[in-house]
Amino acid sequence: MRLITTSRNHRSPLSLLDDFVNSFYNDSITNDSRLMPIDVLEYEDKFVVKADMPGVAKENLKVTLKSGELLIESCEEKQTVEDKEVVHHSERFIGCYQRIIKLPETCDDEKIAAKLENGVLTVSIPKIEPKPRKQITIE
Repeated sequence: MRLITTSRNHRSPLSLLDDFVNSFYNDSITNDSRLMPIDVLEYEDKFVVKADMPGVAKENLKVTLKSGELLIESCEEKQTVEDKEVVHHSERFIGCYQRIIKLPETCDDEKIAAKLENGVLTVSIPKIEPKPRKQITIE
């Protein structure tokens, strides 16, 4: 009996072209988004950002706002290995990663609230009325 193996490296030139073209439209799908998948939801009175943070302690999580951008950061420290322990395989991510979400001008920066529950970070961002545009007189 002969064993037949397949390889993912043998792809048609058209599929490679598709990947290249799609990369321009899928900028938001990055390594960071795979580490911290998020949903951004809009309601009548608020925006809600939900980020999957399984196994992340509240102490290792930071949410900040600067210049209209919401920054979610997480740092996981490397776990210590005992002398008697041998690690054969490790895929869990250790280190820091972040996501930046550009917020619209209709967000109330003073009333943003965040909570971490069951491995999901929920950030609630209330809406405010948009500021009217200021007419500038030309001299």
